Amino acid sequence: MPTGTLRLTWTLSDGVNALACAEVAARTVRVVATPTAGGAAHSDSLPCDSGAGTTIGFPDGTYNVTVTLRAGAGDLSPTQRFNNVALQSGTDVPLGALEFVVLPRGGFSVHVDSSANGPNCDAPPGAEIVDLSLELWDANPAC
Repeated sequence: MPTGTLRLTWTLSDGVNALACAEVAARTVRVVATPTAGGAAHSDSLPCDSGAGTTIGFPDGTYNVTVTLRAGAGDLSPTQRFNNVALQSGTDVPLGALEFVVLPRGGFSVHVDSSANGPNCDAPPGAEIVDLSLELWDANPAC
């Protein structure tokens, strides 16, 4: 069966600063090509760390192509779309240089220690945490 390939490069950022795949646990860049005439989609996954790749061969035809940055837990960035991409036998179609903007994710933990000997809540005098509220804000305060 005659096939053509898709070639792309990519970078990751937080919208301002460049990021490495390991910093956001990105594993692969997934390329899905769905025939515009209908039928089953074809897909390939490229290793994120490479920053560039060429898909396996897809059958000749016209496709709507989606490219997604993936981690073990799912998508990390909005899907990028390319419509009406024509593949012909023996061709390598460049999709160009993509930038995946990855929203910051992280963890947060709190440890409370009374620094007193013995249990906290013995009566008297006793102690307890009645309420606790934490708010996290980014520099814009939009988070």
